[in-house]
Amino acid sequence: MKPLFFLKNQLKHRVVFLLCILVEMSIFISSVQANSPPRRVLFINSYHRGFQWSDGIEEGIRETLKSFHQPTDLFVEYLDTHRFSDLNYLFSVAEMFTSKYNKMPLDAIIVSDNPAFDFAVKYREKVFPNTPIVFCGYNSFRPEIIQGMKNITGVNEEVDFTGTINMALSISPKIQKMVFVTSDYYSTGKMIQDTVEKTLIPAYQHRFQILQLKNLHLSEIRTKLSTLTPDTLVFLFGLPVDYLLNKSMKVEEYYRQQALASSVPTYSFWDFILNTGILGGDVLTGQDQGKLAAELALKILNGTPADQLPVIMTTPTKKIFDFNAMQRFGISENILPEHRIVINKPDSFYQRYKTYLWVIIGTIASLVIILALLFFYSRRLGIHLQLETKERKRAEEALRLHYEELEQTILERTAEIQRANQALQEQEALFHGMFDSHSAVMFLLNPESGNFIEANQSAANYYGYTPEELKALTIYDINQATREELNQEMEQAQLEKRDYFLFRHRLANGEIRDVEVYATPIVWQRQHLLFSIEHDVTERKRIHDALKTREQELNELNVTKNRLFSIIAHDLRNPFNAILSFSEYLLENLSASTLQESKELIKDIHLTANNTFKLLNNLLDWARTQTNQVKISLEKIDVSLNIKEIITDLTPIALNKNIMLSYLNPTEVFSYTDQNMLNTILRNLISNSIKYTEIGGKIEVSTQPKDQYIEFSVVDNGIGMTEGIKNQLFISNVNQSTYGTYKEKGTGLGLVICRDFVKKLGGHIWVESELHKGSAFKFTLPIASHPVKPVIM
Repeated sequence: MKPLFFLKNQLKHRVVFLLCILVEMSIFISSVQANSPPRRVLFINSYHRGFQWSDGIEEGIRETLKSFHQPTDLFVEYLDTHRFSDLNYLFSVAEMFTSKYNKMPLDAIIVSDNPAFDFAVKYREKVFPNTPIVFCGYNSFRPEIIQGMKNITGVNEEVDFTGTINMALSISPKIQKMVFVTSDYYSTGKMIQDTVEKTLIPAYQHRFQILQLKNLHLSEIRTKLSTLTPDTLVFLFGLPVDYLLNKSMKVEEYYRQQALASSVPTYSFWDFILNTGILGGDVLTGQDQGKLAAELALKILNGTPADQLPVIMTTPTKKIFDFNAMQRFGISENILPEHRIVINKPDSFYQRYKTYLWVIIGTIASLVIILALLFFYSRRLGIHLQLETKERKRAEEALRLHYEELEQTILERTAEIQRANQALQEQEALFHGMFDSHSAVMFLLNPESGNFIEANQSAANYYGYTPEELKALTIYDINQATREELNQEMEQAQLEKRDYFLFRHRLANGEIRDVEVYATPIVWQRQHLLFSIEHDVTERKRIHDALKTREQELNELNVTKNRLFSIIAHDLRNPFNAILSFSEYLLENLSASTLQESKELIKDIHLTANNTFKLLNNLLDWARTQTNQVKISLEKIDVSLNIKEIITDLTPIALNKNIMLSYLNPTEVFSYTDQNMLNTILRNLISNSIKYTEIGGKIEVSTQPKDQYIEFSVVDNGIGMTEGIKNQLFISNVNQSTYGTYKEKGTGLGLVICRDFVKKLGGHIWVESELHKGSAFKFTLPIASHPVKPVIM
């Protein structure tokens, strides 16, 4: 036993020594990494977050960069070219990038797909001078594309169309027909369609009947795919024309509808089309593209110039099949090629408890190895036969006891797993019972994709869909907020910064309803979801808005009352004081005054009384409009007669200031309107122009029929006004009245009355003016051939 103890002791000291060295090395590496500044890598994505292809590229980049020995900061920018085909906006994006990154040096740039590559190359000198570029996802790359460019390398995206087609034919050897769905309205689609027409169709048309569905709408494609015979296969190379016209539907949804409509298996060539109902293919994956690009970027970060890294021309693919599509078309996994990947396959007992089984197997294997080592060393150490026999028996007995204990432990652990599984099933049954039967609208939402994972019957009843139809939609299909706004709100809910939201949702019948939503982040079936409870608050919101509107009306009425009292107290008192003073003086000095002096006093009294009368009329008109007491009597009238009458009445006032007042086109023009209200509008506008026009000026009134309306214009060459005065000219609670060029005074109500009357008559009023250059007041009324219902205010 002595040699055995010596070897064990020696082995123990060596192990301890190695562990100490490893601990010291890890501490040293951690300290070096902690003191090193992070390396900055910018990833420019051609498309948008949520597009599976480019999301996969980003995932591959992030996984690979984790292996770098220094901290790295990955910055991600999206060009969104899938949803916005007019790329003129990229100039503004380049300007924004220049402002954003000009003081932040980058160590490397990774671009995915052709638009991002073209953007980076075009604006490189302006935005990212001397920064190495790594591209990936570049369709059918050829070396001459980067000829003459420096510090650039990348990964080619070469789709193996023939590989997928031959694989599909090996799975279905009795096929006689093939359908190729293509489109060429975008650059990548055109390249692919050229390959189909120039290479694939000539290669297979001598053995198979080829049908090419080119540049068709989704409805046409679905109709043709639904009537195919069983001896046919479908290969999806491009999108329907609908995507060019309407990009509100996601790319994956267009492929889903084609695959579900097809009566035969469909194949494709990219991973983002998986999980849409297609059977599968020898596909390119965004994750592989991202990993290869990130590996090149790591070599650049380690000091290798990009020019010394050759472009990776071989594009990796994976043979991936969808279990659900296999079940739909009765395809057995046994006939699939080797090294395939089957997605959406239900977990087996082994998959569910794989960790526990391997722990048990590992434990048993370790014990067997230990026993073998003990037996081996006992023989090598030359233990005496009798002692060896006794020790072996004791060891065997101990092993037997240990094995029995281990077996008992395994049985207990298996029973514990079964109990845990039973408890989990009971909890899921309890959850579904409460969830499915609850009267409130409930659903589980994936915040990354916007998909409904689960929805209860109350949700289906409320929205007017079946549960299956509702789960086929996304939150973007029913929520009326923009995608950006909705993503921000879901992020707030995920971070538990907010749990209460107000939205507007669309029902199946098109009705828009106001809803309040309580959302809480949960983890369900290893997914991070949002559990949402929803209540309809449309009626409550309507009542709240009505109360708010009524409160605003009451406040406005109160302001009207206060203003009316203010004008009566100030603007009406002063004229009456003047009249009383003049008349009192006239009475006291009538006998002593000359006839000319008396005439002057009577003239002042008349002018003051006349202005006061006009002021009183304006006050009454304004008060009636504010309290909805104005009654409208519409009739067909010749407005030219009204204009002539008003000009005749106001000409003496204009002549007092030597102002030329004229009607430019006194021809018959008929309108359906209220004659009294029209006269009030014209009298106020022309009087206003006389008030603010200098002595010797001119005022021109005109009418111009336009479509369904007559446009009235009162144009003067008076003092004009500033932009600030124009903006508040028609506001009733702002007193804009100023003295005229002849010191005329008003209340500031005339234009407000014009605004209210024009609006009631179904027209529109506005002003065009510059300071010291005059003003043009214009308004419209319905022409006689197009009567308009008056507005009830």
